[in-house]
Amino acid sequence: MVSCIFAIEPQAFGEMIRENRFVIEPFLSQYLATINVGAARGELHARCELNNSPLAKVILPPINLVEALSNDVVIEL
Repeated sequence: MVSCIFAIEPQAFGEMIRENRFVIEPFLSQYLATINVGAARGELHARCELNNSPLAKVILPPINLVEALSNDVVIEL
């Protein structure tokens, strides 16, 4: 499992709370997801290489996060 933790300034975090919802706009969600996916892909490749797995030679296709995260991410509080 790969986890990424991001620090968000308190004022910016407060601006993401709207009417009892936590809202992440597309640009930010795409940016954070790009970092997460890149880290996960790198970790997977490194672990496969360390274990001499034949999967280390597999090229993972890119994921279009702009398309996948084109709307606000809304979490009800």
